[in-house]
Amino acid sequence: MDPAVAERLAARTQDELTILHFNDVYEIEERAQEPVGGAARFASVVRRYERGCQVHAQDGAPQPLVLFSGDCFHPSMMSTVMGGEQMVPVLNALNVRAAVIGNHDLDRGVAHLEDLMRECSFPWLISNVREKKKARALANGLESLVVHWGTWEIGVLGIVENDWLCTLGQVDVEDLAFEDPIACVRRLAPEMRATHRLDLVIALTHMRENNDVAFAKQASAEGLVDLVLGGHDHHYVVRKVDDVYVCKSGTDFRDLTAIKVVREDARVCVVETAHEQITSDVPVDGSMQQIVDSYSAKIRAEVQKEIGFIDVDMDARFSEIRTAETNAGNFVMDILRFGVYPVADIAFVNAGTLRADVVFPRGPFRITDLLRLLPMLDETVVVEMPGFAVVEAMENSVSKYPSLEGRFAQVSGMRFEFDPEKPPGARVVPGSVFVGDEPLREDAMYRVITKQYMMENKDGYSFSKHSKVLVDSECAPMLPTLMRNYFKLVEVANAIASMRANKRDNVRNALLAWRDKAALSAQGGGGNGIDNDDDSDDESDTDGTSIKLKRYSSCRMTQNKYTIAPQLEGRIVNIRAPKRKVINP
Repeated sequence: MDPAVAERLAARTQDELTILHFNDVYEIEERAQEPVGGAARFASVVRRYERGCQVHAQDGAPQPLVLFSGDCFHPSMMSTVMGGEQMVPVLNALNVRAAVIGNHDLDRGVAHLEDLMRECSFPWLISNVREKKKARALANGLESLVVHWGTWEIGVLGIVENDWLCTLGQVDVEDLAFEDPIACVRRLAPEMRATHRLDLVIALTHMRENNDVAFAKQASAEGLVDLVLGGHDHHYVVRKVDDVYVCKSGTDFRDLTAIKVVREDARVCVVETAHEQITSDVPVDGSMQQIVDSYSAKIRAEVQKEIGFIDVDMDARFSEIRTAETNAGNFVMDILRFGVYPVADIAFVNAGTLRADVVFPRGPFRITDLLRLLPMLDETVVVEMPGFAVVEAMENSVSKYPSLEGRFAQVSGMRFEFDPEKPPGARVVPGSVFVGDEPLREDAMYRVITKQYMMENKDGYSFSKHSKVLVDSECAPMLPTLMRNYFKLVEVANAIASMRANKRDNVRNALLAWRDKAALSAQGGGGNGIDNDDDSDDESDTDGTSIKLKRYSSCRMTQNKYTIAPQLEGRIVNIRAPKRKVINP
């Protein structure tokens, strides 16, 4: 951008305000193609605006008000390793003043998000979603915020759409109460204006553009909000809807919107906006680059950390996974199917997704192993699909057998047989396809989770024409994130099981001590009355971890500990091949 424009947008008096807006940032490192983005170059643009306002500080001009519209902690390869913590110092250094929670910020659950939010130097808002049991805003976010900024009084709300709820793979939507966006601002905005004599009300949203536009139109008609700063979409757009501006500021630190607001005669109006693109021509901010470099170095160390223990050899060789059911495929597909709420009927992906081409030996499973198995940030999608399309997809899966083609599917929630001696397109054995314990019905509709790649008709798959998207790829969690969630679930479950075992041991030892003491003062005696049976299968937890883990056939409780041991289960059977040893499906 022309520096003169940036200078013009910088606040010059106490009646002028510069707002800097961005949304949906995942990668702190810059990319190769233009605009390169990256947190370090983005920060230098923010600093430029800050310097411009400082020049006029003697006139009472406030610093730029930096606002963020959600999605930063997930997903990215760095987040797979660091859990999103790398974003905290980045956003703090950008002097963000307020943010709305994005759907992907919850990819590792509510508690994890709360931990990250506590480390932020600014508040997170969620005005229209509450947790029923705790009677609070989701993740303990703020319902509303009043920002005192120089001589300005600014109300901020955090608004999300109803479809946002359907994208929360780690949150049970039945536990949440959603309020219509307009109903929410009708409830909050007038009271905020009256109590604090606000100059303007800003809605930070995480909604699709069409919903932002409809929201802005109604909010403008009723005089509820003055500015809608949106996220969720990854494109750039600034448009005026009646009297309210709607801004979407791109993604990944590649775009920023500068908005100049002026207060005149008791009225506030947007007088100018500017689109800042973060290209390689933008200089790097040295302090932010140090933060980025520090996390790049941490990644190199973190990938050697153990995230779990696999109690069997796990076969991901191309010669197996691209021609047959494998325990590695079963393991990953169960995590995909059960890792998103509500649970899908079926999960399948092309085996080319699993890239390791090795047998992982029994033992510790490290982050580097996860990155070998799933090196790509595979986007997932939840669709509704008729039974006949499921069969067609499986026909495509086995159509190139015995070639080691990546289209061969790994599956969960279903099983089928195929005959490689039949012609392609007619290899799935009629009547062999089951979903759960029931025969597949070609006219029935099934909830299926798969990859966006396959929905784009890649690798010969064409089921998209028969499918209705329920959760799109921008909302559904990525496969590496789901894998990390699973290992964390096992870790937590084992910690709970260990505490219970220790408690039982303490009770048993106390009873034995009591018996021995009693024996010293009494003759004779009989049985000690102490139950020495192994009660390691007592899983009556209250947090639901054991209930969740029972879904996974790969996970079993043995000697007070959950072990991960994926097996073959007869999900994909080649009727011309020798029978393979399987456990009961």
